[in-house]
Amino acid sequence: MPFNGFAAKQRLEFQIVASRYETSWKEPTLCCRLLLEEGVDIELQATQAALQQWQQLTKEVVYTMEISRTCLKKYSGSDKTGIKNNFLIHMKYKNNTLQRCIKAFETHVYQNHTVVNGAQLQQISEDELINVIGIVENGGVPPAAAIGNTLPRRELSLLDNDWSLKIDLIGELAQTELARGTKVIVISVKKRAYCGITNLESTRLSFILINPPWATFTEKDAGSPVKKALKSETLTVLSVDAAKRSSGDNAVRVKAIMVPIEAEIFDMTLWTAGAGGESMRLPVTLRDTTADLHVTLWNSQFSFVIPYNVDELSVMWEACNEGEDAKKTFLDTLNSNASKEYSWTLRPNKWIRNDGESVMQ
Repeated sequence: MPFNGFAAKQRLEFQIVASRYETSWKEPTLCCRLLLEEGVDIELQATQAALQQWQQLTKEVVYTMEISRTCLKKYSGSDKTGIKNNFLIHMKYKNNTLQRCIKAFETHVYQNHTVVNGAQLQQISEDELINVIGIVENGGVPPAAAIGNTLPRRELSLLDNDWSLKIDLIGELAQTELARGTKVIVISVKKRAYCGITNLESTRLSFILINPPWATFTEKDAGSPVKKALKSETLTVLSVDAAKRSSGDNAVRVKAIMVPIEAEIFDMTLWTAGAGGESMRLPVTLRDTTADLHVTLWNSQFSFVIPYNVDELSVMWEACNEGEDAKKTFLDTLNSNASKEYSWTLRPNKWIRNDGESVMQ
């Protein structure tokens, strides 16, 4: 039966395709994007006893439940999620009719078949929610944890014909394993500009469709050049010396190598604790022909410079207690791409020391 905003009671068959636990709201809330069997989606917000029940459910498993119209509230979050529904489901209490469904349905029943390809991407306005299509070129390294209160993120690189596009996957979506060559549509993506960089980001309840049969994927011709679908760099490249002399009020962009890290790293404290678990901060030196610049590289930005996540690095770090061979393995890992030139966007962070001196990191 199709979803009905007027029925006194109705039975839904659905699966959870995305979720996000909101701890900063008035009360802790689990927000879920439900995909119904007829292909429409709706947001469900669970609090109190319902939160405990919904935390036990598994994504992409089909469930069924009966709801009454007293659970339905006016929905105003479409601009944040891309969910086109007039209602959301708000639940405080355990639903005794909720159970796993015998039959199943595929996520490709999703009804919104509108997608943006690489050739169209530059014309999309900022903050417009879109669905992006492509074939995985590089899935990146799934992050192990967030830094402090920030959400984990990783970069997904897609190819659409001759166009290359990159999407920052944020939150739970950053943990999705995506093999090279997988045909995907990323649902509810936004184009955003931050610190001089224009990029695509997943939103709070984005999800990924794997090779839906109604979609047309265009593969790149062998030997043809790859074009950037999005001009992401809006900052002028500065020399490292000029970056050091900047005011520190705005982000700066440099092209530089990361100087190989040496054994002094073993005398430093690299690990910090946050709400999302243990994180790693790595002091590195960037160098071009003009100067050196000391910066802090957090594990959420390791992706292409250090091809290991924080859990793997943690194991290597602990092994360093066993001797010089283990220390060499750890250093070699950190230096996997040292001395290669990259484009770095540096975001200044000013703070005041106990003695009152202003310091920029």
